[in-house]
Amino acid sequence: MLTARQEGVCTPGFCDCTFPNCIEVTNHKGLIPDLVKCRCGEDIEGNVRPWKWYPSEESDALISDRDIVFHPTFSQGTAIVRGDRPLKSGMVHFWEMRVITALAGTDVMFGIGTESVNLGQFKFHFVSALGTNAQSWGFSYSGKVQHCGEQLPYGPESSPRAV
Repeated sequence: MLTARQEGVCTPGFCDCTFPNCIEVTNHKGLIPDLVKCRCGEDIEGNVRPWKWYPSEESDALISDRDIVFHPTFSQGTAIVRGDRPLKSGMVHFWEMRVITALAGTDVMFGIGTESVNLGQFKFHFVSALGTNAQSWGFSYSGKVQHCGEQLPYGPESSPRAV
């Protein structure tokens, strides 16, 4: 059920670990696992981590195992990554993402799309890309969901360290 979110309410952080700020991430020359030591919750019994990211030249993203850095040097548009396998029908699927830095810009979205999603379509445009058409569904850090270009309020705004 869609409900309006409360202004100023953000999701709580998952843990109390210290995370790098945007400047530290920007100035870091290595891979994210070298910079972020927190892996809280990842080794809880029963957790499964089969997801891998499909490497693509179309998207401005640096992929290292489970970690992704969007726009590793500078941003000139919207970057999208795709998982390496399709979801199986008849099953319930969910995933957890952890954002380690402050969220800013036109939008930061998590979502799902068909194989028809063009990963490079918005490489030089700043847009809320997931959910712009019938090929994908997006959940924005602002707490809105989007599909077929329609945005609706859904939940609280995301904050750094939230899962």
